[in-house]
Amino acid sequence: MHAIENCPLRTNNILPKNANAKLSSMFNQVEQINWQNTFFSIIEQADANILLVDENWKVVSLNPGFYWIFLEAYGIELEAGVSIIEAIEKVNPELA
Repeated sequence: MHAIENCPLRTNNILPKNANAKLSSMFNQVEQINWQNTFFSIIEQADANILLVDENWKVVSLNPGFYWIFLEAYGIELEAGVSIIEAIEKVNPELA
């Protein structure tokens, strides 16, 4: 439950009927963004080499350790949004 829902002030008379739902939705979006930023921050600062890909093998996130290891091994500069399969295929089709 968000603080806006516990607010002792009654705003029903001055705000549109759906204002609380809109404010709650905004708080949920901000909360999701904060968790996402925290998650990516943990990945970037990890000692291990980490690569996150989506269901289409596109890079979602990677930390500096993985970036440099991959660059040294394959000569490929990975970044978010790049398909790891397509990137490897250009350098070594047999691996892809």
